[in-house]
Amino acid sequence: MKVAATPTLAFALLLLSGTPAAGQTTLILTGGVNSASMDFGSSLNDFLGVAVPPEWTESLGITRFAAGAAVAFQLSNRWGLQVGGAYSKKGGRREFGTYDWNSDVLLETDYLEFTALGRLRVKSPDEVSVVLLAGPALSWELGCGVKESGYIHGQQYEAIRNCDARGPLASQRSNVDLGMALGGAVEVGMWAGRGISLGVLYTSGFLDVSGDFGSALKHRVLTLQAGILYPIFR
Repeated sequence: MKVAATPTLAFALLLLSGTPAAGQTTLILTGGVNSASMDFGSSLNDFLGVAVPPEWTESLGITRFAAGAAVAFQLSNRWGLQVGGAYSKKGGRREFGTYDWNSDVLLETDYLEFTALGRLRVKSPDEVSVVLLAGPALSWELGCGVKESGYIHGQQYEAIRNCDARGPLASQRSNVDLGMALGGAVEVGMWAGRGISLGVLYTSGFLDVSGDFGSALKHRVLTLQAGILYPIFR
């Protein structure tokens, strides 16, 4: 009986902790997946610069990786500020074509993203905090690639290139993206102020990142992430 009781007691002690008090600062380490897509716009031409207008088109999402760190400042019992940075892999996929040509384009972009999010803690049990998040997101592009494959007049083709190798379109691209992030997290307190979190964050980009002729190409990203909480000032 003593052997069985020991791990049970240890687990119970691990879960004992209150929500962050006013004035506490917490380091949050996160990792997760991005469900990324692109808002291509109704008149957007091929991202590779092909000016043939498609008769049909479909935008699809892709799944990529994200990881980062943030520092949360608890300004009062309800309000706080969360400043963070993340390595975020974004992009999207688009299928389109005409009667004798169809193409599948995969756009993959990597960003270093910085956020400054307001935090609102919703009333919850002592060991659990529900946090709502909102604020701006500023991203700097680290890499961008395009893969296109399909058929022209029955002949299969494939093209893989860097986004900056697209002739006159490359000079129109934006390497910086500015957007708005909205989301929330459930934070569970554990031993000595440490804890874990599960959250979701939706980021909508405002800037055209393509430099295309007809319309704008903007990021849309839904991030599912888990995190570890470490108090650094109390």
